[in-house]
Amino acid sequence: MHLPDHLLFLLAAGAFPVYSVWRMNAAPAATADAEPVSRTGTYLATIGAMAAALAALLGWWAWAGRPFASLGLGAGDGPAWALASASTATTALALLAVPAAAARSARVRSWLDRELADSLRGGLELILPRTPREFVLFAALSAMAAVAEEIVFRGFLLWYLGAVLPWWAAAPLAAALFGACHGYQGPAGIAKTAAMGLALCLLYLGAGALWPAMAFHFFLNIFTARLAYRHVFGGR
Repeated sequence: MHLPDHLLFLLAAGAFPVYSVWRMNAAPAATADAEPVSRTGTYLATIGAMAAALAALLGWWAWAGRPFASLGLGAGDGPAWALASASTATTALALLAVPAAAARSARVRSWLDRELADSLRGGLELILPRTPREFVLFAALSAMAAVAEEIVFRGFLLWYLGAVLPWWAAAPLAAALFGACHGYQGPAGIAKTAAMGLALCLLYLGAGALWPAMAFHFFLNIFTARLAYRHVFGGR
């Protein structure tokens, strides 16, 4: 390993979680005003920051002459990749059935309302879209996050930690760091995000490539935002 590898690790494992904690602590002050901080500005700034971090990582990887497959950007592992892709598609279809089931069942609707209320505690509610324009920008942010976060927190961190740890220790640690970077969602949100990060780690390790994890990551972000947009904020 070289110095840029250690600096990139410190960025992912140190700077991002610290920023997330600061953002969580700053969130209550933002809600004191009638209108919270600009969501569109937050979306654009976050897209820019993620793009810069991703460009730095990929640029260093290319300059060092390393194969991008070592970051999870390869073709995947044949049958395992196909199984991971099928599992991702099946889960996505199951999630798509939730709104339809909620429309037909009061019990499912009550469960969905509770889940949304729990998910929106903390700072997450502040950044979810409320208007059609915000939803479009949030979709762009979700796409960038699905690519950048998977490459950084699955591809790079598992490569970095895997140099000194077995995969069964590296995966939970990478997942915990991923959860810590979502500190603005509060303790429950951190735990849920870490658990999802671990599932995405296992999906990546099983498939041998990041593409299924990227697709699932994007779909989950959009699914959550769409449910909140329609069922909480009254969008269409």
